[in-house]
Amino acid sequence: MTDRGRRRAAIVAVLSFGVAACTAATPPSPDRESRVPNATTQPSVPVSPSPSQAPRTVRPSSSRIDLDIGQIDPEWLWPMLDFASDSYGIIWSSGVLDGPDGHTAPDLWRYVPGRARPDLLWRNPDRDRQLAKIGGDTDVWAFAEISSGQEGWWKLWLLSEADGSLRMLDSKAEDSSVPSLVPSFDVDAGRIAWTVFHRGAQPGSATSQLWMAHAPDWAPRLLAERDAADHALWLPSLYGDRLAYVEVTIGADPSLDVRHVMLLDLSSPTTDAVQLDTSGNATMPVITDDGVVWKEPEVGFAMFNWGTLHRYAFDTGKVSGVRMMPQVDVNYPSGGGRFLAAWGANTSVFTVHDLHRGRSRLIELYDNTVDSIVRPHLAGDLLVWMHRTEAGAGVSPPAPLEYAWLPERGRD
Repeated sequence: MTDRGRRRAAIVAVLSFGVAACTAATPPSPDRESRVPNATTQPSVPVSPSPSQAPRTVRPSSSRIDLDIGQIDPEWLWPMLDFASDSYGIIWSSGVLDGPDGHTAPDLWRYVPGRARPDLLWRNPDRDRQLAKIGGDTDVWAFAEISSGQEGWWKLWLLSEADGSLRMLDSKAEDSSVPSLVPSFDVDAGRIAWTVFHRGAQPGSATSQLWMAHAPDWAPRLLAERDAADHALWLPSLYGDRLAYVEVTIGADPSLDVRHVMLLDLSSPTTDAVQLDTSGNATMPVITDDGVVWKEPEVGFAMFNWGTLHRYAFDTGKVSGVRMMPQVDVNYPSGGGRFLAAWGANTSVFTVHDLHRGRSRLIELYDNTVDSIVRPHLAGDLLVWMHRTEAGAGVSPPAPLEYAWLPERGRD
């Protein structure tokens, strides 16, 4: 296998493997009857936390956020592959319907805080499939489906609650000439943007593409395309009239790759994308109300390694650092209107960054031999994370998902 092939295989492993209570301010619950395909009756398992799962009391402090933390019972979750916030509910891929012997995560689930039980959004008729990546925004969800084996194909599906429809937006058949990386995508306000690899015009060639679609017809529209031999488009972030993504110029060695965060103005289709960073080492952009935040790993390391956060301000056009103290290095940033979340390298320290105050805010400090926080994800004001605990001789019980509504501006 070539160096480039090994690099692609390593990224496949990352992208194809998911990591895998009550709130004070629960928003009004819209009517969500079963209008999506393949909905089934869910098992009768409680969602409310037991007394032993009661949230800790957070001591008052100017740097702390006093949150009401809810918890989803692990019996609803495992086997689980990926999870996320959709700004109104928590979604995850799971094979829980197959019982304790389940070994895949083919179905899409959702829990809206304040309800008695989760909803099964989509039951996959093919039980040997995996939903490797999921995402959504309030009433539109997307997921990348792959085989539980080593087949190099994928399908990108979109599920809309408005009409109960399930659409396949994109797909890739097995083709050794094309990287089998699952699409990266972002969903926002009835729109989706995604990046994929497809067969190129010449035999044996491949192309890297950036696509977009929006309601009601969800017709895919190609926004950008590059020769995959030396370029790649990755990790779109969609918010309002702006679309950020990563453009990689592939070097002869991984340490020579050049990565830039690019910004498109969707309200001006003829305007070219603008490069935001000056480091050539930027990845994982997140668009917020007043800027774009991205991660920069240490020079010479791949884009999925830990790194520091940086921010481009729309009003000044300047780039500055974003501190997640006491975290130094973080990964997989996500954000809403006021806060940023990220998975800290020190998993016993749980913080978010308050863009309004310009500083990090502490949620909790844990005993680093017992508790760990895995891949928090924030959309809108709803934050979700996996809370792992160690029991006995290093044996982890099934981890629950925990969640909380973060305060809006002026409501702290």
